[in-house]
Amino acid sequence: MMKTKFVGAHPFGALAPKSLTIDVGRLKIESTPYQPEGRRSIASKYTRLFSKLSEGQCIVCEPKETGSVRAALQKHYKNRKAHPIIRTISHCEDGKGRVWLVKLEKLNEVPNVPRLVAG
Repeated sequence: MMKTKFVGAHPFGALAPKSLTIDVGRLKIESTPYQPEGRRSIASKYTRLFSKLSEGQCIVCEPKETGSVRAALQKHYKNRKAHPIIRTISHCEDGKGRVWLVKLEKLNEVPNVPRLVAG
């Protein structure tokens, strides 16, 4: 058996943090509105372009840019509480790539699918 200097100690020199005791009686509830400081706005460099895009239309880009444009489009609609169906083709006949917004559903229009509960 090989002996190391870590025997009996944590290999990274840290121990598990001690549990924090919170006095619940000292906590209180207030109605102070949340005001984020220093947070970036939801707008991106694509916002103006994506707001003009409607169902069935596509964005033409370079083949190597299709993945980035698709990810940005997905994030754009996620921030707006929508569920887009997006399709891409990296190499079309004209040598360009395309990103299609096939269908767009607002999240409140998406049917409620029951979740399976283990048990």
